[in-house]
Amino acid sequence: MVAGDQRVGEFPPDLLVKATPHWTDEGIGLKPDGRGCSMRRYRADLRELAAVFQRTQAVEGQPGG
Repeated sequence: MVAGDQRVGEFPPDLLVKATPHWTDEGIGLKPDGRGCSMRRYRADLRELAAVFQRTQAVEGQPGG
């Protein structure tokens, strides 16, 4: 793993400063080492997100549902 490895939720310091306020607004906490967020904990489940979208579209009668 390299410093600032975004695959594991670590950002270089300049990007971390920009990302932290957004994460705070979204309820995403920093890892104990303070170098980023825990991707295991906060990564979106894209399959679940797609399923919710499909259900919502079906209920609202929108295309794609």
